[in-house]
Amino acid sequence: MSDGALFYEAEPAAGAAQHDGTMIQEEHDAAWQRMLHQLVCYQMQHRHCYIPKGDRRHPQLAEWLEKQVKLFHKGLLSATKQRELKALGVDWDVVEEYSRPGDNTEARWEARFEELVRFQQQHGHLRITLKNQSSAGFLHWRDNQRIRFRNGVMPPEQKARLDAIGFEWVQPERLSPSMEEHNVALWESLFERLLAFREQHGHCQVPNISSADRLLARWVQRQRYHRRKNRLLAERQRRLEEVGFDWASDKLHLVSGWEARFEELVRFQQQHGHLRITLKNQSSAGLMHWRDNQRIRFRSGVMPPEQKARLDAIGFEWEQPERLSPAMEEHNVALWESLFERLLAFRQQHGHCQVPKGKGADHVLARWVRQQRNHHRLNTLLAERQRRLEEVGFDWASDKLHFVSGWEARFEELVRFQQQHGHLRITLKNQSSAGFLHWRDNQRIRLRIGTLKPEQKARLDAIGFEWEPPGRPNPT
Repeated sequence: MSDGALFYEAEPAAGAAQHDGTMIQEEHDAAWQRMLHQLVCYQMQHRHCYIPKGDRRHPQLAEWLEKQVKLFHKGLLSATKQRELKALGVDWDVVEEYSRPGDNTEARWEARFEELVRFQQQHGHLRITLKNQSSAGFLHWRDNQRIRFRNGVMPPEQKARLDAIGFEWVQPERLSPSMEEHNVALWESLFERLLAFREQHGHCQVPNISSADRLLARWVQRQRYHRRKNRLLAERQRRLEEVGFDWASDKLHLVSGWEARFEELVRFQQQHGHLRITLKNQSSAGLMHWRDNQRIRFRSGVMPPEQKARLDAIGFEWEQPERLSPAMEEHNVALWESLFERLLAFRQQHGHCQVPKGKGADHVLARWVRQQRNHHRLNTLLAERQRRLEEVGFDWASDKLHFVSGWEARFEELVRFQQQHGHLRITLKNQSSAGFLHWRDNQRIRLRIGTLKPEQKARLDAIGFEWEPPGRPNPT
């Protein structure tokens, strides 16, 4: 198969048999997936996808990636492949710049910067859109400067030059195209509305529950978010602080809002006889989300003890309901009981409660067992359920012996692979069983994050396991 087969999404020739066309397409897809896997390994090692074209260690990968960029700019790259590359952090314009060696990268930046200056002189601002950009890719280049700055890869001299012309580092608000042109004017108008709110109420804490001015409430939240991400312009931050803007959310308002929702929850219980709120039966918009938020706040450790005590007093269930159909959601208690009975049957048959996740297992029961452990770890499991599980010998720790035996089985498979092939270069095509390639990659990841046991590393070292992702030249 030629190298071109790695790069282009060819259609079967006119008149060719459908079977032949399908086989050709499958070969192309497999080749593309192999190159994608190499890029994944490169990204894992280098934390980026910027492969210089002159990189002698990855010449084919650099050429393949450059081809994908060209296909993208020509509109010939499928949406699926765009998503897969984008998920790895591939940036269509930045990759194009990095793929060219030498001083040309700096020259391209200079050319774009001069274009930015001309745009500012012509329009009086730097609010570039798809409609008003002076050349293809200009909007993406502007956005890339923000990304490079946030990722810490922008040279200080480039940032200084962008600062000098008033470049906005904050991501523009997501507005309609007509509003995007007036981002500055919009900010000013909402700032004036904030001043009017302050004049009327004596503070800048715009409520976001039942707010009469929802646009202003959302704007206030965005200013806090941008400051927290260090993306709020210094001038805007200064003006907000001068009028007494509080960067923390309004705790007093949250307390009063919490009280109102709690009273609504009590009324719901009195009316329905339970607290199993759904989208269909909630008494007002957002009550189900508020209920879910209490579980999240408790797990995150931000719920005051007195609020938890009051929820406990009315029998609030801290356990997240199973994700079931609406009809089954009403029978959460019955579902738990039925799965508990299945666990008892499993224990009767196997002598323990360690339900495996592997092939041939009861996947519903295995998932339920993991959920019980998760709720126990987060302290969201009902005490009665915890007591009943412990009475039948339920182990809150995952089945370590099962995982150890699973690792052993994969290691033995690795040894057999080496004996058969004479190397450990596993690919999607030559792997001896599904998931074997991913298991090999996981050992590298576990070593890097410090979760690989020393004895496991020693055994892998003993058979010549390569800890470096593929792509580097063979030392021999």
